[in-house]
Amino acid sequence: MERHRENIDATVTVFRTAYECAMSHLPCTEHSHLITLQALNGVRCGNILYSNHACSSIVNHISEEMRSEIVSHIVDTGADFSIMVHDESTSVSNVQSLIVYVRTRFDGEVSTYFLGLIVVDNATASGLENALITFLHGIGLNDEVLRAHFVGFCSDGASCVIGEHRDVATLLKAKYPLLHSFHCMAHRLELAVKQLVDTVNAVSHFRCFVYKVYSMSPKNQRELVAVAESLSVELLRYRKFLMCAGIKNRQAG
Repeated sequence: MERHRENIDATVTVFRTAYECAMSHLPCTEHSHLITLQALNGVRCGNILYSNHACSSIVNHISEEMRSEIVSHIVDTGADFSIMVHDESTSVSNVQSLIVYVRTRFDGEVSTYFLGLIVVDNATASGLENALITFLHGIGLNDEVLRAHFVGFCSDGASCVIGEHRDVATLLKAKYPLLHSFHCMAHRLELAVKQLVDTVNAVSHFRCFVYKVYSMSPKNQRELVAVAESLSVELLRYRKFLMCAGIKNRQAG
């Protein structure tokens, strides 16, 4: 019994280490190094599940369990929920994916959770709608639950997602009558700021100047950071270049 308990404790340690890799945005290759470090510090970690492949499998298992808990909460409590999707992104392997989030009330608070990435084979409205519904069905949100509790759909406003005719939002509303669609406010703000910047020539020229002068030269970037530090100015990375964002600790008067 004692041996069995030690094996369980070692497995728990390995799982926590893999989870920390994911939460700290570390590559799975760091998993074995962290395990070795803990072993050197006297922590029992067992003799298996050290590889980066094991770390990836553990993280996938944990994420599936966490997602299952959220879905079970929606199904068991009848909580209304909204789905948010981000425009399909392309990975380094040239695979298009749709980023999916769910927003619902959990433990008395309205919270947003990442649900998963959907591989997109057909980027048309019908193809995206079918991929989304297939994914939701696969994680336990069947049509009965969707018709009763799927009340909101939010996206970045791409024409095939939220448009005027046969877009994803329209196709979803035809199936789920309680659904309301929204254009992401953060994305609308980004578009508004971009349009404003593009119409002000001085700001647009300054943006191009900063990009050309500083993004192409590590030496110029270092000098810019040094000057900013001497002036107590915070630098924010805007896409591929640095911009002056404001003065920190400015004294009154």
